[in-house]
Amino acid sequence: MGKQYVQGDMFFEEITGPVSATYPVNREEHHIEAVDGIYVIAKGEKTGHAHVFSAEDGEMRATNTQRVLIVDKDNAEVRHDEHPPLQLPHVLYEVKRQREFDYKSHYHRVVED
Repeated sequence: MGKQYVQGDMFFEEITGPVSATYPVNREEHHIEAVDGIYVIAKGEKTGHAHVFSAEDGEMRATNTQRVLIVDKDNAEVRHDEHPPLQLPHVLYEVKRQREFDYKSHYHRVVED
């Protein structure tokens, strides 16, 4: 397991093993948009604010089982209106939504931002 980083409800984990991120992201299936040089990693369900990443700093790709953030330079930033900027080193990351366990209902759910 590689280093892990968190920004709000988004979880970034360094990929230390092989990954076959060889084709562009299917924007509909993975809810990722690249507009005006910006990748929207995720949009908040409650506020509509987004976690964003500049296409100048890398790119988003996908495999059948994971979303991958390819960071091309050190200190590339993931930005969000309600969180401090997250600086990531030059490496590959798997991007996931944070999950939490509700002890009352005994159910895992995705954290909403």
